[in-house]
Amino acid sequence: MLIALEELALGPVTLERDFAAGELEVRHPDLDASGPVHARAEARMAGQELRVHLQWSAAENLLCARCLQPLPSQYAGDAHLVYHPAGEWSPEHAMEIHDRDTDIDFYQPPGLEFEDVLREQILLTLPMRVLCREDCAGLCPRCGHNRNAGPCGCPPGGSAQ
Repeated sequence: MLIALEELALGPVTLERDFAAGELEVRHPDLDASGPVHARAEARMAGQELRVHLQWSAAENLLCARCLQPLPSQYAGDAHLVYHPAGEWSPEHAMEIHDRDTDIDFYQPPGLEFEDVLREQILLTLPMRVLCREDCAGLCPRCGHNRNAGPCGCPPGGSAQ
């Protein structure tokens, strides 16, 4: 679904969509399965700036970084995004960015793909590291047994084979 510059020239545009589980194809190393996502975007032009207010909610199955158990999680986001024309900045601007520049991205005709904007915001919201619990014992390096379920019977110490 395109946030089209041609439509925005006529006035603000609102897009709303429900994505079925896996349809958005969010890729993250700790993501077991991407669940259903509901998203709404309100876009408008302010001079040459494209401004997007994006709200979304998603059900994701993340994997514990230690024991690899799936953790059903709910995430939601509310972002105000600013896009400038892609040709507006020269290479000198790429040399040094300021804090005010970190929230700016770029667009080029014919516009922005709604799914790309949404996917990026979901990825930015997901935690860097997921644990099922703080004291997760993880997997045995020898046999792969989940140590949270109890000892595996492997001898202590030594290295994984």
